[in-house]
Amino acid sequence: MPAFKGFPAEAIEFLRELEDNNDRDWFKANRERYDTFLLEPARALAEQAAGVHPHDSTVHLLLGRIELAAGRPAAGVDELRRALRLDPLLVAAHRCLGYALVATGRFAEAVEQWDQWERLAARSEAELAQLDAVRRAKTAAQTLSGAGAGLHG
Repeated sequence: MPAFKGFPAEAIEFLRELEDNNDRDWFKANRERYDTFLLEPARALAEQAAGVHPHDSTVHLLLGRIELAAGRPAAGVDELRRALRLDPLLVAAHRCLGYALVATGRFAEAVEQWDQWERLAARSEAELAQLDAVRRAKTAAQTLSGAGAGLHG
């Protein structure tokens, strides 16, 4: 990964345009710009931070989130598990790991992560703001996990 050299001016322009065009179709049409001007520099910065602070759980949480945003959920799972090995109480990592596990088809494991997240989320108002979304995702994962068990069992 190249060294972090800052975010290019195109990143600011992209964000300004996104503010005016905040919809799925616009983002889909501009996904390459997002990847190039925001996601890749963010990854370079996070990887540089991980090199300096390899035992910082929040750095690995950030890397996991970046991998998810880049469409690499398996790599996201690895980084998020690393974050949780470093800090098992890192609430956001449990939530994000649930989403990453769903993206890799591991629905029962996702439900377990969200169960753990719910136990810990009471400590964080920011995380509690995600409660409805996580519960909807958890219900869907439970349904898919059950359907998968019926297909494979």
